[in-house]
Amino acid sequence: MNKEKATEFVIKELGKHHNRNDIITTLCEKGGLNWREATQFIQEVESKHGRVIASRQSPLIIIFGICLLILGVGLTFYNLIFFMDFFQARHDVLSIDNAMQIRAVYYRAGSLVVGISMMIGGVTGSWETISKMFKE
Repeated sequence: MNKEKATEFVIKELGKHHNRNDIITTLCEKGGLNWREATQFIQEVESKHGRVIASRQSPLIIIFGICLLILGVGLTFYNLIFFMDFFQARHDVLSIDNAMQIRAVYYRAGSLVVGISMMIGGVTGSWETISKMFKE
């Protein structure tokens, strides 16, 4: 396998999100490189052709990031509405209903944290991919 074919192979495989160790193994078997040389070669290809690799990876990552962001926003607003209602209501009477609402606060607080984390993860993942596409 010559250097041009190996470069095209690495770009194609990284663009498809394949496992890095599988790519190294293939380079070692077909290209006659040892593990360290194959690892260095992949790093060189990533540094020189990072924009092409990112553009091949981007549709899947951006779609996943946007879906994660939308779900996170929905989950966050759903739980914020619950907390606004909970804290505006009067809780001066001890009853089973109030005890169950207090128990639900713990679940809703956890769900709120998960929603915020989903929003942060969606924005971060999409931003990293988009910034790689426009990095020169």
